[in-house]
Amino acid sequence: MKKQIRLLMVLPFVLLFGNCSKDSEVEAVKVDTTVPEPKPTPVPLVEVKINSYSKNYGRKDDIITIYGENFTDKIEDISLVFDGIPAKIISATSTEIKFKIPDTMDTQIPILTLIITNSKVTNLVKNCYNGNIAILGNRSPSPWIVMNSPSINASVSNVQILDNRAIYYHTESKTTLSGGSSISYFYVYRSFDEGKTWGIWIDTQSDSRFPFSATTNDEGWSLYGSANLYKTLASSGTRGDLVFKGTSTIGVVTANENLTAGTIVTYNGTVYDTNDGINFSNVYTSNTDTYVGLGLASFALDNNHIWVTGYKGITVNSSYTLKPFMIYKNTSSAGWKEKFFTDEPNETYIREIQFFDADSGLLLLVGPSSSKIYKSNNGGDNWISIYNGENFSNFVFKDATTGWATLKNVIYKTTDGGASWSIEYNHNEDILKIAYKDNVIWAFSKTKILKRNL
Repeated sequence: MKKQIRLLMVLPFVLLFGNCSKDSEVEAVKVDTTVPEPKPTPVPLVEVKINSYSKNYGRKDDIITIYGENFTDKIEDISLVFDGIPAKIISATSTEIKFKIPDTMDTQIPILTLIITNSKVTNLVKNCYNGNIAILGNRSPSPWIVMNSPSINASVSNVQILDNRAIYYHTESKTTLSGGSSISYFYVYRSFDEGKTWGIWIDTQSDSRFPFSATTNDEGWSLYGSANLYKTLASSGTRGDLVFKGTSTIGVVTANENLTAGTIVTYNGTVYDTNDGINFSNVYTSNTDTYVGLGLASFALDNNHIWVTGYKGITVNSSYTLKPFMIYKNTSSAGWKEKFFTDEPNETYIREIQFFDADSGLLLLVGPSSSKIYKSNNGGDNWISIYNGENFSNFVFKDATTGWATLKNVIYKTTDGGASWSIEYNHNEDILKIAYKDNVIWAFSKTKILKRNL
């Protein structure tokens, strides 16, 4: 009995010893004792805001400043591109980035992209270029280019071309109804890309002699009705606050770039001025008890040099008729004056007027069968006839010697100040209006808009 017990006690020991021998043959496990590097703490993005530009447009190599918040003064951390084309950064602070406009070739309104290291950039600029900066490229001389008009123009009265090359024009657009009758709508159209695309700036309730004044920020003053002037809001096509409430039809409106100073002239020759864009005062009333129609044509160098033209009623040999008439201001101190062209034929009026400086200017008299061009060398006080011939309906001049005039569908050109004219271009529709600025001539017909780069 005792022998059996010993045998059983030895057996587990043998088994245990055998198992230990097998474990010793397994390769030892390697333990990685390397201390892992700590994960980098994420750097919070800086909230950067673009608030405004020193200018909303410019030409190649112009220097413009971006104003905003939380910029960096490290130029190497800033990237500014226009449609992928980099701009050279001149200087940078926490609130300003100054750069030079790059050459974007034919792109007129490229997409502006600002990237700053470890920053999230938000563009808060609201301008007529959707927060971008328009680049005014160099133009190459061209023949007359014909483009489609955004409307069917029954008439075109006023055209305004701004320093940023934005162009605005007022038109009467007629729609033919069933049965042959028609209805007229009145709009101011504008283009920011030199006529490639157009949009409605504002709709009006006024006839084709509608005056307006726009600014490079796409704001301005415009009529709704014949005697009420409203602010036109930028890039919205809507009317803002009532600026002036009158009782007589307004014929001419001028305003400065900030809409803080301006002049209103009514058809009957009453003049109102403002120096704050809010309060208007009556500064002149025409000395007449006969019918006056002003606003057919006007020209303003500034608020101290304005010429407003049209016609005035007069009795000649017991018969009532209309003759050319104008009121004007050619100095800052002399006040408003009147000029009545009583020696001209009956039913004649002033259709165009343009001044090159405070003294030198031209006007176009249009009569029943012919037109005349007069020249002044003293701000409109005196006029001498320099041309009597074709019955032109419009003219515009580049300078005192070179100009263009229209007769139905034909565009004429002069190189001697209007003394002689030759045909330059034949269009297939009558030319309703012609305009010029910065080496580009514009012409408007019923369904087309024409331009020529000089």
